[in-house]
Amino acid sequence: MPDGYHLFFSDGFRMQVATPGAGIDMRGWDGIAFLCASGTTAAVAAMADDAGMTQNVTNPIVELDRGTAIQLGAGFTPPGWVEVWRPSKRYVAIMTATAPVYAFQFRHTGNMPPTPAPTRAGGRAT
Repeated sequence: MPDGYHLFFSDGFRMQVATPGAGIDMRGWDGIAFLCASGTTAAVAAMADDAGMTQNVTNPIVELDRGTAIQLGAGFTPPGWVEVWRPSKRYVAIMTATAPVYAFQFRHTGNMPPTPAPTRAGGRAT
């Protein structure tokens, strides 16, 4: 196994503080969930071909099965989640949300360790 990959739960996800309006690179990840800690403003999912969210932008992302925008309306009861599964563009952002916003990227297979590896502690208990 590659160094740093030990089948930990955390091998399949990465957490970071998200800046509203800034794209997060989804290369190698299946989905992303944004945790919005404040319900003051609407939280809208968007995607684009660049991190600056300026090229070939889709805002809001429309949920494929229901045809509705992936968003939380202003005044939602926090915390609120906005989740996007397998976006068609490389960068995904949460738009207009009030900070703090946390982004959780995840992959279904968990077979590609995050780079750089997160700081963590863990191991076999038995």
